[in-house]
Amino acid sequence: MTITKEKDIIGISYNESASTVQVKTRTTVIEDGNEIATSIALENYDPVSDWSGASDTVKTTCDLYFTAEKIAAWHVAQKADFIKNNPGVAKKPDNHWKDGLLEGG
Repeated sequence: MTITKEKDIIGISYNESASTVQVKTRTTVIEDGNEIATSIALENYDPVSDWSGASDTVKTTCDLYFTAEKIAAWHVAQKADFIKNNPGVAKKPDNHWKDGLLEGG
């Protein structure tokens, strides 16, 4: 009895408005040449995600879309969105921002 697992990328897309790369993968479990299970998974990467452990195809795609300019714009958008949705917290004097993320409390 031989069991193998195969993972294949079946789709990669970029969502400009959300600044995300979405990767759709299919994992197939094969026992003695017969497919016994299949699953589909979605992974999302944003400009500050760690994609270093991803496949070369995913790394290349993320490197293509997530330029330094896009990463900086993402940080600005995250800060603006947080301030809009949390006005009291964002204006506390002991809070400060680093890389577009709120630190302190």
